[in-house]
Amino acid sequence: MASPFRILKPDPDTPFVIGRSKECTLSFKDRAVSRIHAEITFVDEQWHFKNISQTTGSIRNGSPVQECIIEDGDEFLIGLQQLRVTLKNNDLTLLHVSIQEIIEPISLSSKKPFILGRQVPEIQPQGINHPACPLKLAEVRLLENKCLFLFDKSAQIETGYKKKKLLLENGESIRLPWCFIVFQNDKLYIHERHIGFDVLVKNLCVSVKEKTLLKNIQFNVAAGEILTVIGQSGQGKSTLLRVLSGNMKASDDSQILINGINYRKKEIREFLTILPQDPLVRKDWTVKETLLHNARISLPKDYSKKEIENRLFQFTELFQLDGKENNLVSTLSGGERRRMALSGELMGAPGLILLDEPLAGLDPVNAKILCAHLKQLSFLGHSIIITTHSYEALNIANNVLILHQGEQSFFGPPKEACVYFDSQNPETILSCLNDQTACQWKTSRFNTPIALENSTARNVFPSIPRKTFFWYWIALLFKAFFRDKGKLSALFLQPLIIGFLLSQIFSNQSSLWIIAFALILCGNWFALSISIREIVSEKELLTQEFRKGMPVFSLLRAKTTVSLIFALIQITLCYFCFMPFLDISPAPFSLLLIALTTLLPAIASGLFMSSLSKNAGQANAFLPLLIIPQVALTGALVPLDQMKLVGRAISTVIWSRYNQSALQNLFTLTPNSLFNIIIPLILAILIYIITLSVLYKLKKSK
Repeated sequence: MASPFRILKPDPDTPFVIGRSKECTLSFKDRAVSRIHAEITFVDEQWHFKNISQTTGSIRNGSPVQECIIEDGDEFLIGLQQLRVTLKNNDLTLLHVSIQEIIEPISLSSKKPFILGRQVPEIQPQGINHPACPLKLAEVRLLENKCLFLFDKSAQIETGYKKKKLLLENGESIRLPWCFIVFQNDKLYIHERHIGFDVLVKNLCVSVKEKTLLKNIQFNVAAGEILTVIGQSGQGKSTLLRVLSGNMKASDDSQILINGINYRKKEIREFLTILPQDPLVRKDWTVKETLLHNARISLPKDYSKKEIENRLFQFTELFQLDGKENNLVSTLSGGERRRMALSGELMGAPGLILLDEPLAGLDPVNAKILCAHLKQLSFLGHSIIITTHSYEALNIANNVLILHQGEQSFFGPPKEACVYFDSQNPETILSCLNDQTACQWKTSRFNTPIALENSTARNVFPSIPRKTFFWYWIALLFKAFFRDKGKLSALFLQPLIIGFLLSQIFSNQSSLWIIAFALILCGNWFALSISIREIVSEKELLTQEFRKGMPVFSLLRAKTTVSLIFALIQITLCYFCFMPFLDISPAPFSLLLIALTTLLPAIASGLFMSSLSKNAGQANAFLPLLIIPQVALTGALVPLDQMKLVGRAISTVIWSRYNQSALQNLFTLTPNSLFNIIIPLILAILIYIITLSVLYKLKKSK
């Protein structure tokens, strides 16, 4: 269920006693657990489990147990409490999750509202026991024998309308992303559900340019289960994940439901995460910064610093990353990087985790470790779909989906697959596939129909307030700049070198028009070279973060601000390198204003091209297309009145033309036209609006 989990490490020198009594080392408030129920001890270099209770037994891996030697991967059921064992070099770790659903009815009143929100024992003992729920979600009260929900923000009903209020008749229910809520006889019943989502796929077909990639795929994944997708290379495994993640479009008659809701709905996509074979991470961030960043995107605004740090500690310990919190991501090994990326995504408790070849490139030891962690996640209630070539993943899967030539060749438990293909070893299954496999599967007795979910509950998606991002992004971007010593050195050396060269060619006899042109050209170059790779370098990662709810506008403002600050520093350094050799003393404020109107449209254009580009190489290829018009159409090389009609027309939307005129007027003490300031700013705003629309489009699934 969606209960918080605990990680426990028994001391080898002290008996670890489990029971209901407060004196026990691990105490449960569970009536199905005896006062002194069981004991774990370390004897003769082995960990031993012993059931002490005379009235209540214990379950180990699905079978009753009285006494046994503990092994890695064991699962113990004590009452309604589950303990999963991780044992490495006699170092024992217990992962505890309660599977008990305690439904205590909440009596409603017409006078005093009940505050519905996240259950925090010391603050709010009754509520929704899920980490992604806000502390205050809604006020609930009786209204003429009906149940009135007054949401703190608003909520989107499955019909597409946003509402502040919602009324339930007696016996009606709603489904939130975290639970079912039933109103019955003036009482509210909160039914907790797994963190994981149910997935149902029927008649999935995908075609690209008349080529069929997937045909008639159908399967289901229950909450808290692992589905492993196997098949030879090029059979459609990655295509399946791309469709589920919203990065590829399925045919119109395909049916994909996540928690009973169309998979393309943006509200459900906030709780879905995909990790490619090479995890999308920022290598110049630390492990802690990465995890806190994911928490900021996914968790409600009301989370305290202590709550977030507790979650961070839980996942770094669960994935054996404790002690590496302050390490840069670039210093981690491949296995550690994948575990860190996975733990970062889990900070927001996603309902569905999609993993594309997570075991590729890992040695057998690290592959086994990662599989153990994935099994722990399913134990915690997460739903997981894995594509893989490694048969290690079959050992942890509840079901396996086999694809061949884009069609389904089997779906069911791994052991059943061995029976179906008459194979003793799962590794030989793929060698059994042939052109007739898909046809044979359609008529097989193992191929049972997938049933559609039938629920009368209305789906409701409350708006979740998030923490602000602007100043947070500013701080992170500055950290990243100063950590990259090479980039930082180039940032300061470039204007100094250019400034020195200009100081050697300009003198008191130089034309002020040419000096102005050189400064404007330098400003454009600095601004464009800084901004043109700012988005494209992390575009795939940003797409995922936008879909999870990270605000686009805050990111664009932050990247603009940081780029503007560094470009302003560069143009200032360049200016001061050669200005002492010239007999010019322009007003500082006017000079700053012209610099801003030069840099802002250039930065806007750089960010726009960065958002359009598919990779850094393509972004660099666009750089001449942006800088050359600023050179050719300013009127410095060829006077405007000597240009052809088309050239003069294009020059009206070239901001450098106005910057050039404004700076020359400033140098010659000529009154400046207001148009020389306003038009570049208008152009910058228009480019930003277009860039925003491009980035918002990334949020939508295909």
